Amino acid sequence: MSRKATPHPDTHRFSPADLDRFDDEALRTFLDPADGGVRPSLAGLALQGRPVLATRVRAALPPEARAGFDSGLGTPADPRAVARAGQSLVRQLFWPLLYWCAPDLYLDLIAGEDLPEKLMEALPIDGRTIADLGAGAGRFAIPAARRALRVIAVDAIPALLERLESRARAAGVGNLEARRGSFRSLPITDRSVDAAVYCSSLHDRGPHGGPGAIDEAERIVRPGGWIAVVWPESSGWLLKRGFSLLTTAAEPRVRFPDLETAERLCREFYGAGAARWVRQHGTCEVPAAVVGRPAVGIACIRRVPRPDGGTPPAGSGSGTPH
Repeated sequence: MSRKATPHPDTHRFSPADLDRFDDEALRTFLDPADGGVRPSLAGLALQGRPVLATRVRAALPPEARAGFDSGLGTPADPRAVARAGQSLVRQLFWPLLYWCAPDLYLDLIAGEDLPEKLMEALPIDGRTIADLGAGAGRFAIPAARRALRVIAVDAIPALLERLESRARAAGVGNLEARRGSFRSLPITDRSVDAAVYCSSLHDRGPHGGPGAIDEAERIVRPGGWIAVVWPESSGWLLKRGFSLLTTAAEPRVRFPDLETAERLCREFYGAGAARWVRQHGTCEVPAAVVGRPAVGIACIRRVPRPDGGTPPAGSGSGTPH
């Protein structure tokens, strides 16, 4: 669900009060402090003066995190400190809040960001069972389903899964199944897929990823299968975990539907400089560099070892990228 580059998000769009729009499962997912996620003490401080929401959030936290939350909630603080904590909390949860509260705005934002064709071709999808983790509205899942035996698309946001299913029906894709779940608790049985793919959805820390997410992906992939992180926000931590870097040619421009949309979205998500570029050039086709998009198609890939350390035979249905 996350971005492949970190734009300049309009954090003023949301406030800590918007956490009350999450259902209980979303609160558990996005406020989980594991792997460097939201600090419970920060959440407690940010929710001072919001007793009803604070009660919901506390109940959603792991039991071991509640003391930290109580500490933040009960720490004497002036309104400015509470406001700063709220801004920090919203900054960490900006993308889940956007997906949940304004899914169609998010779809407008990514409408012109097609996956590089060469990168898709480099992934061995044909005839395999693929899990798309953080699938969003199906940017990877739908084109992958045209080549795969089956695609299981997992996301934590029901509104995005609804749009994914609608788009899949419109595309005539019938071998795609949408499931709600989080990176740390995938609704997929052990060793049941040939590959797990994160497409522009995995960070190096919670709640959007981290080592626990990779461990969970390894659980669901058959030995000899593979894990791919397409458009990783950062690749260093993945390379340290044994991933290899794959690069291909990429689309040099992001295409927005019209000039007004291009300027508005660039201003809201990529900053004043990007919006100014659109105004000056009068075009809705914006160079990738202007919006911080990588100049190449990037994926980090790693094979899940077989117990004997061997390589799967050709045509076995679970292979390695080539």
